[in-house]
Amino acid sequence: MVGGDLNRPTFRPEAFLLDLDGVLIDSHAAHIAAYREAFRSYDLVFPLDAEDLVRSGMARAEVLAASGAPPDRLDALSRAKASALEQALERGSLRPGESERRFLRVLRDHGMPCALVSNSLMATTWVQATELDWAFGAVVDGGSAPSLKPSPAGYLLAAELLGAPATSSVVVEDAPIGVKAGRDSGAFVIGIGDRVGDGSVDLRVDSVSSIPVAEWLTEGVRTDPGE
Repeated sequence: MVGGDLNRPTFRPEAFLLDLDGVLIDSHAAHIAAYREAFRSYDLVFPLDAEDLVRSGMARAEVLAASGAPPDRLDALSRAKASALEQALERGSLRPGESERRFLRVLRDHGMPCALVSNSLMATTWVQATELDWAFGAVVDGGSAPSLKPSPAGYLLAAELLGAPATSSVVVEDAPIGVKAGRDSGAFVIGIGDRVGDGSVDLRVDSVSSIPVAEWLTEGVRTDPGE
C-alpha cells in the first residue's frame, strides 16, 4: 500500500470489476510496439505524444484519430495494430503473472463475481487466449460497452451482468480515465500504481497482490473506515 492507513469498503463487496491493461497485465509496451509496427507497415511514424495516450488507457480509435495519420489510412492502421497485438498474444507476451492469477483465484474461491471491463477491443480475445474464462462472469470490452471510459457505462453494464449494484462493487483501475469511470459508477475504486492520485481513489496500491481481498471477504467490513 502507498501511504496512510489502509482504507477499505464499508460494505461487503458484491462484485469486483477489473480493468485489464496495467491491472492484470503490463501491456502498455506491447500496445505501443503494435502501433509502431502498424505505422511502419504504411511508412508512417507513430508519434511520441500518441504513446502517452496509449498509457492513459485511451481507446484505439481515439489514439489513431489523434495520431496525425491520414484519415483514409485509419481503418487499415487499426486492423494492422490489432494483428500485431494478436501476434504478441500468441507469443505469450501478454499473460498475467502468478500474483495476478493468485488474486483471481482468491476471488473465485470466495465465490466473488468478477468482470473484466476494458476499452480494448482485444479483451475478450485475451481472456480466451489466456484460458481465464473461469475467472470472469462477464467481459465488457471496447466492442460491447455502450460508451468507453471515462464514461461509467462499461462498469454499470458489467455490474448489471453480474447481478450486483455498482454501488456495492469494487473497481480496480490504473489510469485516470478508468478511475473517473469507476467513481462515476458509484463503486469503491482501487487505483494501481503512481498514475492515479491518492485523492482520486478510495485506496491506492502497487499491484493487485496488495489488495487484502481474503481479509475483506472473510472478516467482513467495518462500518466506520476510521476504526
